[in-house]
Amino acid sequence: FVERASGGGILGNLVVDNAGTGIVLRDVDASEVWGNEVHRNGDGGIQAGIGGGTDGVVDVRVAANRVSANALNAAIALAGGGVLEAADNQVEAGGGPAIAVAAFADAVDGFVDRNTIGAPGSHGVRVAGVTSGRVAGNRITDAGGHGVLLDAAAGVLVSGNDIARVVFAGIRARGSRDLTARDNVVAESPDGGINLEADGAV
Repeated sequence: FVERASGGGILGNLVVDNAGTGIVLRDVDASEVWGNEVHRNGDGGIQAGIGGGTDGVVDVRVAANRVSANALNAAIALAGGGVLEAADNQVEAGGGPAIAVAAFADAVDGFVDRNTIGAPGSHGVRVAGVTSGRVAGNRITDAGGHGVLLDAAAGVLVSGNDIARVVFAGIRARGSRDLTARDNVVAESPDGGINLEADGAV
C-alpha cells in the first residue's frame, strides 16, 4: 500500500492470497508498478487510484506484471490524471475487467498497449473519460463482457488488437468522439465485431 508519494515504484514483488487488493496506490504521482506477480487476492489485483478525487493518481505506469485469479473488481485499475499507462502485462481470469483506465481530470492520456488478456470476468479493456489515448497491440480472448469498451472517451486510437470469443462486442464505444479503429482482428463476438455509438466524429 503506497499513499501520498511521488516517484519510485513497486517492483518485482510476489503478492498472493491476501484478503483484499494485492497492490494499492493512492494519491501518488510519477510512479511505476513493474514486474510483479499478483495472484489469488480477495479483491482486485493492482489498484492505482480509487475513483479519482484525492485518492487518484497522476502519471502512473503499470507494466510487465503477471496478474491472475483475483476475486473482485479489475485485475489492473488506474484512476486519476496525467498519463495513465498499462503495458506488457499478462492478465488471466479474475472477477472483473482485466484492465480499467478512468480519467478524473480535465486532460488525461490513457494508453493500454501490448497486454495479453485471457478469460476476465468482465471486459478485456475499459477506458473511460480520457481526452486522448491508445488501445493497441493487445490480445484479448474469452472476456466476459466486451473485448474493448470505450465510455465517454475522446481522441482514442484502437489499433492492432486481436480479439476473440468475447461475450458481447469485440470493440464497443458509448458516448465517445474522435475515435479511430483500424487494423484490428475480431472473431467470434456475438454482439458484433466493432460497434461504435459515437458522440461526434468517428
